[in-house]
Amino acid sequence: MAMTTRRALTIAVLTLCAAAPSGHAQSVQAPARDASRAPTGTATVSGMVTTDESSPRPLRRVRVALQSADLRAPIATVSDDAGRFVLNGVVAGHYTVMAARPGYVDTILGAESGSFFGAPIAVADGEQVTGLSIRMPRGGVITGTVRYPGGRPAQGMQVQVSQVKSVDGKRRTRFTTAMSMSMATTDDRGVYRQFGLAPGDYVVQLLVMAGPGLLNQAQRQTTSNEASWGDRMASSAAEAWTSPPPAGRLETFAPVYYPGTTDIDAAQVITIKAGEEREGIDVTVESVATARLSGRVFDADGQPRAGVTVRLSGKAGSTLSDIIGALIGRGGRTDADGVFSVEAVPPGEYTLTAQAAPAGETSKPASADAQANIMTMMSGMFGGGNTAGSLYASDAVVVSGQDISNLDLRLRPGVTISGTLVFEGSADRPKGAMQVSLVPVTANANAVGLALSMFQGANASVAPDLTFSMKGVMPNRYRASASLPGMIFGAPLPNATWTLRSIRVGDGPDLADTPFNVEDGRDWTGVTVTLTDKPIVLSGKVLDAQGRPSSAFPIIVFSTNPNHWSPGSRRVQQVRPASDGSYRVPGLPAGEYYIGAVTTLDLEDLFDPLFLQQIVPIAFRITLAEGETRQQDLKLGGR
Repeated sequence: MAMTTRRALTIAVLTLCAAAPSGHAQSVQAPARDASRAPTGTATVSGMVTTDESSPRPLRRVRVALQSADLRAPIATVSDDAGRFVLNGVVAGHYTVMAARPGYVDTILGAESGSFFGAPIAVADGEQVTGLSIRMPRGGVITGTVRYPGGRPAQGMQVQVSQVKSVDGKRRTRFTTAMSMSMATTDDRGVYRQFGLAPGDYVVQLLVMAGPGLLNQAQRQTTSNEASWGDRMASSAAEAWTSPPPAGRLETFAPVYYPGTTDIDAAQVITIKAGEEREGIDVTVESVATARLSGRVFDADGQPRAGVTVRLSGKAGSTLSDIIGALIGRGGRTDADGVFSVEAVPPGEYTLTAQAAPAGETSKPASADAQANIMTMMSGMFGGGNTAGSLYASDAVVVSGQDISNLDLRLRPGVTISGTLVFEGSADRPKGAMQVSLVPVTANANAVGLALSMFQGANASVAPDLTFSMKGVMPNRYRASASLPGMIFGAPLPNATWTLRSIRVGDGPDLADTPFNVEDGRDWTGVTVTLTDKPIVLSGKVLDAQGRPSSAFPIIVFSTNPNHWSPGSRRVQQVRPASDGSYRVPGLPAGEYYIGAVTTLDLEDLFDPLFLQQIVPIAFRITLAEGETRQQDLKLGGR
């Protein structure tokens, strides 16, 4: 059955097989493995690596690895001259098979070229898994020359090659495992060469940290007055001994896309076939005027505040320069008069924030050490809203190449959110650090935006008495989550003992699923984070029309409530059945879900409500109860 809206999508028709009896018993958990040593098993996995051509030939010296979340390190080997590989001592489990060799596309067994979602293999104790066939396409190449405006080669410049797709007429970077966002450096001729590219559509961008990032390259342009003054000084004429004219403005390199635009939607798309080499993708360096931002930070009573952390962050886009600029930013601390400045800021849209401890608490004044200020800047990367103090100020700034002064920021108290962790169950409580986090919710977020949001919210460590309190939370729209050993950002790892059940205030909505607004002057108290050692586990087998195990289709499990179809939702999950058809989805919250199957899946499809809506007409509904272990087999091919 095919449906076409945003992109061609083939949906496999599923039939629910008779389910095993449901219950509320705790699912059986495999024992946690000793992370200090590599486990040794009794199974063997073997196969052959060949080229992906009409007449395949064996590939030697390919690194083949078995990857599993249960393993501290992959089990790996190298193919021999006949392309054969053997992996011994494999422990029973499900594994992703990965292959890599320079000049070829990194390959996952059972996945589309460059895709995250391969078909895992199931391995039993003592089993001899043989006959695996890995076909590796030869990587494509994009190469060209980077030059300065006068034609001089630009040595040491970074060029980013990004795979892209179009959604609703907007171009987005496609995030895959194989060279989806890769960099090359120009040599002394200004030539770059990016190889190992999977077949697909790409854009090429001159990479500068335009965030403003740590690696942003600024240079001061020499004016004609400066040049004339220099000539007079060189002539040693008496009249030349005068004060130098004002220095020229600082400029920085612009993030230019091939053939010469700063807009990703206007960039020329380069389509690469397997093994194809595209030459002449040349880029000319362009400079843009930077600006100096300055201002003062004041307490609520209007007094200048020294030692306040000030940070300028760019918006997250789809390129590496955007990502680093948004994640790291630039800044420092105010001096004794509350004055701050940020130099060499490229044009763009930014957010200027200040964070400080309450009055009376000591904080360091501005440092003259550039490295110290860099560390101050990076302190905001991991939930800095909670670590920098409980006072904040924030303002949007648009930079267009002109200096901006008098950027005054007035500190005010942030919101305090506090509560308690509750463990429901008899298992031993986890030993190690535990945190409660707020993750900003952004409309139409992509994979990069989602990843960044996890580092840009607020967090609080859980005290020994299981209480937590995060201060200085900035007003925004958030989703709550928790992290502890065996779980990260609310998602359980394989063999985790504890999983997140809910985050609520009284009988209110689950804050782990329902985005909520934090507003000025409204503290949140009595937040209860409930964890359980009896997680919901949905598992079973996928069978083809003849009743044979099938691993051909990714399975998507998602809430029947469209309000839960947002980026990062724990109620939208995917799983690729293993070679024996088995699948397992742990940690879903209680509720009603759709189950559907598709032929292909990109990571960002899971963030797309329109994509999920396509699956609804042929999906099946199931209801999962608290603590339930559901064995649900699925059959492909018809109702």
